[in-house]
Amino acid sequence: GFCYGNRIRLADRPYIVTENSHAFWNDCRHETALMLPVYGALNGYSGILWHEGLGDPKATGKWPRGLVSVFKISTSPLMRAATFLGAMLYSRGDVAEATRRVNIAVTDAYWRKHSASAPSTTQAKLSLVFKYGLTFPGIERPSSVTAPLKADVTLTPGAGDEIEDGLWVSNVKETESRDFDIDGFIAKMKARGILPASNATSPKDGIYQSVTGEITLDAPKKELCVVTPRTEAACLPAGRMKRLGRMTVDFSSEPCCAALTSIDGKALSESRRMVFLYMTRESNSKMVTSEDGKTMVSMSWYPALLKSGRIAFTAKV
Repeated sequence: GFCYGNRIRLADRPYIVTENSHAFWNDCRHETALMLPVYGALNGYSGILWHEGLGDPKATGKWPRGLVSVFKISTSPLMRAATFLGAMLYSRGDVAEATRRVNIAVTDAYWRKHSASAPSTTQAKLSLVFKYGLTFPGIERPSSVTAPLKADVTLTPGAGDEIEDGLWVSNVKETESRDFDIDGFIAKMKARGILPASNATSPKDGIYQSVTGEITLDAPKKELCVVTPRTEAACLPAGRMKRLGRMTVDFSSEPCCAALTSIDGKALSESRRMVFLYMTRESNSKMVTSEDGKTMVSMSWYPALLKSGRIAFTAKV
């Protein structure tokens, strides 16, 4: 999801996400606390706005009131926790911005040949490791744009992906590029010292680790882990043990996002005020879906229900 939106990011302009939301309902909603906040921070986003629908002016003193729905934070216990953790990771600056940049130089000749295509899915995955952006050599920039375009590496665009147009939205038919060897590129970055030799990134295995070493995505295992001095967090399937830095998730009975964050501004090694978060799934009371969970039969109403679970974790504090 992150790469899908980030592929159009211009290297020399501010980039702001105005409608961040892991729309209700879906089985991966617990990932919303990490996905955009950590990768937005890595790529130096100028802003992230969480999407909240119209509030209920009569809800004062009557929480919870209203149902959990697509664009609701105030009525969603999970989203309230996610925005808090996201603020620590992104707004407070716990996740460091990448110090290495990869630009994709879109020439006029390429754009004319691929005017009906989206930027390469394979190259867009580089934004999970480096700061990523598009440049347009040969086109004069406005005098008001003074942001630098310098990058550690500038690439020629790979074959673009097909765009599918609908009535209300356009989607990209994501495909792996045959003309860009991402594994070979990562190997070259390590050989040149742009990426640390110890970096765990291995695209053929579905593993991407940020150049800062703080973020590790293992797609086949459905793991997203973040280790910073003030916050450690992981999105994990049920039953998975994961050792982070100072925190280890020993077991969770449910797919979850588990996190430990300092709230006194100090590193976890020195903090005396910390919050532990355990996010699973949620629904409305008496909500009904199809057996496979893909079709909503009845959204129902409040109060919100949280999926109970058991978690065991240890932390060195």
